[in-house]
Amino acid sequence: MRKTLQAMSIAGLMAIGTVAMADDAIELRLSRDSGLRLAASDGSFSTRLGGRIQADGAFYDEDVAALGNGTKIRRGRVFVSGKILRDWGYKLQMDFAGSGNHIRDGYIDYRGFSAGTLRVGNFKQPFSLDNMTSSKYVSFIERSLLQEAFVPGRRIGAALLSGGANWSTAIGAFGDTVEGNEAPGEADSGFSLAGRATHAPVHSAAALLHLGLSLHYRQLPDGLDARYRTRPETNIAGVRLVDSGALSDVDARSSAALELAAAHGPLHLQGEYMVARTDADNGAAEPRFSGHYLQAGWFLTGESRAAAYSGAGGKFGAITPRADAGAWEVTARYSGIDLSDDGVIGGEQQSMTLGLSWYPNAYLRAMLNYGRVLEVDGGASDGDEPQFVQARLQLEF
Repeated sequence: MRKTLQAMSIAGLMAIGTVAMADDAIELRLSRDSGLRLAASDGSFSTRLGGRIQADGAFYDEDVAALGNGTKIRRGRVFVSGKILRDWGYKLQMDFAGSGNHIRDGYIDYRGFSAGTLRVGNFKQPFSLDNMTSSKYVSFIERSLLQEAFVPGRRIGAALLSGGANWSTAIGAFGDTVEGNEAPGEADSGFSLAGRATHAPVHSAAALLHLGLSLHYRQLPDGLDARYRTRPETNIAGVRLVDSGALSDVDARSSAALELAAAHGPLHLQGEYMVARTDADNGAAEPRFSGHYLQAGWFLTGESRAAAYSGAGGKFGAITPRADAGAWEVTARYSGIDLSDDGVIGGEQQSMTLGLSWYPNAYLRAMLNYGRVLEVDGGASDGDEPQFVQARLQLEF
């Protein structure tokens, strides 16, 4: 066996190397972009191993509702992904945080035709910039108020994904969750349709303008209620301050999202506006809910989020520090959501979150967030205005 090792220090943590077999058929590589990767030198197949650990802790200044300080392994994931005979790809990702082991992603891709990639399995329904950006790379410890209330989760289905240097499209049809039939008894599981399109008319390593539109439709199984609710941008406490309650006799629910993001040098901005509504029988309520967020960030050490943007995916990726001392980022976000309409009094909430992130190297990230509920108007938590401080240490490999 012939071995070639090319080492390059990344903040003293990891190295990049190549191990080749005698016939140069197989290479073992360790790099920032692809992690630990085993690949054929002719590109016919590859296998990559990776994962993340996110350890959180939070302290709450309660107002009305009891919240409860605590700690949590928010995510503990391991995945394997790769390519087989060039045209086929796959990914299997497990999350070991919480109770039990959960499949997060488990899908097979076919890339053998020009229209794009056909994906079949369990994966994210295409919807929302903040949602499609990995939890490793979002600007805050938790996503905005809109995420839990309006954004559809992972489901088993099929989707066609296409993209170029500054655009992306995704459209898919989905059935049940990977955990099994959520419908009562032996009722049909229902189905979902989801689509997303993005365009970046400005896209360079230092400047970005991103525009996006997402649509989602879900036909509910017979006997399954609809419900909209959300936590106050922290996950340690499970309390929801706004909650529509169970909405019965609902046939279907739909939602739409408008996306905007921009970056110029170290400054970056991002915002989304979402609406959601239900279709019901028997004269039941058909409320129209809405929400929005706007956030801004600044890299004190000069990095640019534009350099981490993927036009073909319409989402953000990893930040690589420019200097050995790491990267520092400050962020601020305002979120609002309204879950009261057509006789449903779920409440309105406005929240503010301030953040500080330190990226000591390409694999570690330390985060500190201060959050405040500015107002809850209506619903069971009317008038509640808690505050919290939450921290996270993240390792990506």
